[in-house]
Amino acid sequence: MAFLQGSPATISGGRFTSVQGSQHNTHIHGDLLQVIHQQDRELTVWDDYQCIRTGDINVMRAIGITNVSRWYDSRWRTVVARRIINLAQIGDSEKKFLHVTYDGPDAFKAFRLDFEKFSSVRSDFIQLFGYNSRRGLPALIFHNELIPLSHVIVVNDQISPVLWMYFKYQFSILQIADADLDISELWIDAGTGTLQRGPYLEASTKWYWLLGNFPLVPALEGNFTPVSIQTYNESSTVFQYLITKVSTSLILRGISRSPTAVLEGPLTNKEVIYIITSLSGTVYNWHLGEVIVRWVDARERWWYELSQVWELPDAVAESRVIMEDGSVRFTVLPMDIQDLSEIQLGYVVHSSEEQDVLTSSWLAQAHSIFNQLGIHEDEWEDYCMYNCLWLHLQCHKEDSNTTTLLSPAYLFIRPFPGPSDCETVLQSWVESSKYFWSFDASGKEEISMETQVSLGLPSFTPGYLCLHELWKPSTYEVVRELHHCHGYDPRTRDLAHALGYPVLEIVEDGKRFQDLENSEVSSSSDILEYSDDSNGNEPPYYVS
Repeated sequence: MAFLQGSPATISGGRFTSVQGSQHNTHIHGDLLQVIHQQDRELTVWDDYQCIRTGDINVMRAIGITNVSRWYDSRWRTVVARRIINLAQIGDSEKKFLHVTYDGPDAFKAFRLDFEKFSSVRSDFIQLFGYNSRRGLPALIFHNELIPLSHVIVVNDQISPVLWMYFKYQFSILQIADADLDISELWIDAGTGTLQRGPYLEASTKWYWLLGNFPLVPALEGNFTPVSIQTYNESSTVFQYLITKVSTSLILRGISRSPTAVLEGPLTNKEVIYIITSLSGTVYNWHLGEVIVRWVDARERWWYELSQVWELPDAVAESRVIMEDGSVRFTVLPMDIQDLSEIQLGYVVHSSEEQDVLTSSWLAQAHSIFNQLGIHEDEWEDYCMYNCLWLHLQCHKEDSNTTTLLSPAYLFIRPFPGPSDCETVLQSWVESSKYFWSFDASGKEEISMETQVSLGLPSFTPGYLCLHELWKPSTYEVVRELHHCHGYDPRTRDLAHALGYPVLEIVEDGKRFQDLENSEVSSSSDILEYSDDSNGNEPPYYVS
């Protein structure tokens, strides 16, 4: 038999296989010639990317290591693995790539989850180049040199307000997401300076978010042109860029939503009543509870609503229904009972738009008010606004057989009071039960305590925490520059008048609240860095 492109030869006996092309196998058994036509292997999405040999990967620089688990994402909550992220080159190429290795018990699961997420070509995602599926240490390789956003805007656990606003602007222009997004998922292309979504790399011990529904700025003429990454260390250059692209009111709104937060708790009933009735629509000293300015009549216009729920099983949390009377209903199945341990309920001012007006108005008038009251710059960080109140329900379960619960039960959270409610109403609310159980979806008939215990339905003990927002000197310095850009003296309220902001009323000395009796900041009330873009959507025990 003659082989393709082979020299003349005579072969007898034995068994040989000649492969000609990718679809034909020729088998020789002695004098028998057998040709088998094979179908091509069905291609999968993995075939769209290169499988890179481990020996071809040249690691150049370490970027970071992070656990993949994220408590707020059900897909990742129980995944036990790490991402080891490096800058690398492949083979002899001088091009740089992002190399992400996975290790730990669930390394391959994390690898596959990330592959599924990034195995599509999207302008707002970093682009996948290839992979290494070695079972012990799988890896994904992404095009281009990429820089974690957190490495640029967070320095010594402090956020640059100018860069924060710049990337918020870019985030909005490029429409990277329509919901709040953890900056740990955001990367900067070193070549173009554009923001893209990429693999999660925990920013630090803090938690920062960019706002997905931040108002779009007016459409630009032509394509969006980012500033050079070399200018990131020159805040004045980035600031000048911003004032040519974004309105002053949007700049104020942007930098006002990147404050520091102080979490205070547990709170006494008296403290809760004071916070709800007296701190809404005001600026105050968070150490003393002393109000210095207020937005007149804001308390009468505002009320509180449930913003976010944490710690509940996903199915229970997703069953949330707001009732006509303001109470909140959750559907709890028998299988969910064992997973109930605690509930975190965050209540914020209903009118988030007015809250934005208040924060921007405060920053525009802060220099004037501090000057008028003789408050030194060293004390400015002590003044803040009330962000949200957290109701913490700690679960208690009796030793009872829950199998008798054959149908869904409804957990109702009673309505949250408003800032204009009288003290009698508030006193009644803090002293009464915050919840009840019912088999009635309308909540008209409550389950008695005896029946609740016999069915194994848990009871809850309430606790309260409060989040205060304040601003670093760097934020007030940016506001000072805005005044100067428009030719205004920061010691006046001219900028606030020009932007149409409400004039905040200074509270006279005799009317200011002095010390909250028995007020203590618990061990959980560390100073926490976070972005308030999510309007109170952070659980109180998470270092934000």
